[in-house]
Amino acid sequence: MSDPFDRQLLWRTGVIVSSVVAIVLAWFGAFHRGYSLDDQAKSVGILKDLLEISALLIGALWTIRIYVVSRTEREAVSVEQSVKTLPLPDGRYLLRVLVTLRNIGKVKVEFATWRLRADLLLPLVASLPSSKVIAQQSAFSEYAAQWTWLTKPDEGTFSGDRFQIALEPGESELQLGNLVIPKWAEVVQVYSHFERRANARRFVARSNPEGWSQRTMVDMKLELTKKETTVGKI
Repeated sequence: MSDPFDRQLLWRTGVIVSSVVAIVLAWFGAFHRGYSLDDQAKSVGILKDLLEISALLIGALWTIRIYVVSRTEREAVSVEQSVKTLPLPDGRYLLRVLVTLRNIGKVKVEFATWRLRADLLLPLVASLPSSKVIAQQSAFSEYAAQWTWLTKPDEGTFSGDRFQIALEPGESELQLGNLVIPKWAEVVQVYSHFERRANARRFVARSNPEGWSQRTMVDMKLELTKKETTVGKI
């Protein structure tokens, strides 16, 4: 076993088993030296108690291994996101965001907040931070991209009565959100983050709330071309 905890657990289990074996051998030695029946009966009782305690200790250690180290009690969620583009009369776009949340873990998952926004990828505007990053670097992480938000953070944050769900293991639920995009946007990235409800017993203040996220890139011109082609065929 390469994991340090696994090696330590194996060592402790070996110590327990070795101790029990040593006690059994000592008892047999006492038996052969001619101890009385009463003494032997007491020894059998003590041996039985030791075996039960050893079994409990080994079981407890392996339970810790399964539920703490393997983290099988940890929440696990699958996030599937799709976006439908609809043109508005004033030239802007309405993005219908459909997200399916699926609990693929073994424990109940409670969500506290859904943060939904649209990032501008194209066109490049010289005054925006993302344009400077692209001009200066040939490779950069998503975190370093500094995409400009096209939607207001407070308007795209759903919590409380607007968003508060819980999923049992194996359950799924469809959530819908809407984003209004300016007509000059060419390519946008729809970002969703679902924050898990914090457990009061292990709450730790974080700048980035724990949860699950998903991103979907939408080419506005391509989407409109698809719709025009479909209409032409009809």
